[in-house]
Amino acid sequence: MRFRILAMTSLLLLTSCNRLAKTHECRRLGAIVNAGLGKVEASLHKGSAAEYRALGPLYKALAAEVRQARLSSSAGTALVSEFATLFESTASATTNFGAALEAQDTRKIEEARRDLERLARHEQGLAMRLDSYCEAP
Repeated sequence: MRFRILAMTSLLLLTSCNRLAKTHECRRLGAIVNAGLGKVEASLHKGSAAEYRALGPLYKALAAEVRQARLSSSAGTALVSEFATLFESTASATTNFGAALEAQDTRKIEEARRDLERLARHEQGLAMRLDSYCEAP
């Protein structure tokens, strides 16, 4: 009986340690993403073509930083990779939107706007999936 209690206590401690590690990893990733998106938001004041073109390198830097984040499970690793890919796509889309604004090409502006809207929806869904992953035991 004593052995079983000790084994259960050890299992609970191990589970708690894994949960704490996962929480730490998720918080670290959240801090990276929030800081990067904060820089993006701070750079966009008027919505000018130059500002949108300048967002591309910020999103690329964020993607590179996110790729360095580590989540210990394969599901977590896949989420990190998907976030990085999303930010790389957003870098291209913001650059394209800035170029279209500068050229005053309404067709390209609308295409780029739709692309940015699609990426924003993808980001929302991905953020919800990350929240679910981080909250799961």
